[in-house]
Amino acid sequence: MERRPTVFLIAFLVFVLLIPSPVQGLCINAEACGIILGVWASMLTVPICLVLFAFAIWPKTRPWLEFLAVLPGFMAIVTGYLMVFRVARFDLIWVPLIHAGLMIGMIRVGREGKDLRLSRRRNHLMRAEDAWGERWTSCANPLSHRYMETAARKGSLVCLAADMRSVGELLELVEEVGPHIAALKTHVDLVEDFSVESWRLLVDAAQRHDLLLFEDRKFADIGKVSQNQMAGAHDIRSWADIVTAHRISGPDIVDGIAAGWADVERIGGVLLLAQMSSSGNLLDTGYTDETIATGRGSPHVIGYIGNGSSADEVAALREKVGAGQMIWTPGVNLAVGGGAMGQRYGHPRDAVLAGSDAIIVGSGIHSAEDRSAAAAQYAETSFQALLDRGA
Repeated sequence: MERRPTVFLIAFLVFVLLIPSPVQGLCINAEACGIILGVWASMLTVPICLVLFAFAIWPKTRPWLEFLAVLPGFMAIVTGYLMVFRVARFDLIWVPLIHAGLMIGMIRVGREGKDLRLSRRRNHLMRAEDAWGERWTSCANPLSHRYMETAARKGSLVCLAADMRSVGELLELVEEVGPHIAALKTHVDLVEDFSVESWRLLVDAAQRHDLLLFEDRKFADIGKVSQNQMAGAHDIRSWADIVTAHRISGPDIVDGIAAGWADVERIGGVLLLAQMSSSGNLLDTGYTDETIATGRGSPHVIGYIGNGSSADEVAALREKVGAGQMIWTPGVNLAVGGGAMGQRYGHPRDAVLAGSDAIIVGSGIHSAEDRSAAAAQYAETSFQALLDRGA
């Protein structure tokens, strides 16, 4: 069954090649011979070109069309000479024009494929190594590099805060916006229909869309308890790449979380809360400094949560943190201002220019009328700000 298209194509070409034999008797003068040869050449060339256009489906083979366009280009010359100029049949000029059109189409499609491939290759090298600059070379945790590579491939610094109440809603959201985000932030304890089996579907969807899974658990207990909580009913250790934690209980909390991942032979990253975007929070300067000191001394801490609603606070945090760790910022929205229940919002571009490496966006995307378009807009805004920030 799989060989039938190939056999059909070969049979068709053989049939076309044999056509000249029965029509040789019609070749009674130069005009007739020119028209016959032109028609025969067209019957052979046009189907081949249409088959070659099928290669445009695959980006890797699409550039071949530019080279193969020499076939219809040559036939445009041949049919133009035989059917038009040699016998002065200008009413048949449409035949070489068809070949010329095929040639132009193949060149354009082929060049687009080649430009796209070169652009992707150039952007991957530039974005991963150049756009991140010192952050790329200074961050030691492999998960930091994984995030930066993902963000580079997708042209997005967006971490989607998907605070949904069901696995079905989460899956639907991921399918809509997955191409435009680099990470997915969850609150698994909000999900009313959680089960290990249904959550596996979300994990698979995240992997399919090249997303890091970020559980915003905000661990705050002692190390041993945090290790046990990483297991627990939701088994966070088995699927989360990143988790959040408060420093309030002491530095051992980070070791406890890391031990949870080690129990299942995984490596993850901790984001410590150094700032918060909600009004009236108690994370003062002294607490922030202690948090940074703890994070700087741990290989398990990839960075900190900053206050995206204030570019000045993000810049101050970046100055303290340096280039060796990341800052992820909630509290950003393209619609700057106040939100519900004490939430404040700053512009994502301002946050990135001030030193943020990931913008955490919730309602700005999942409450939008067109969620995919909204995610794409946040992606473009955030990544362009990274490029403008420079190395």
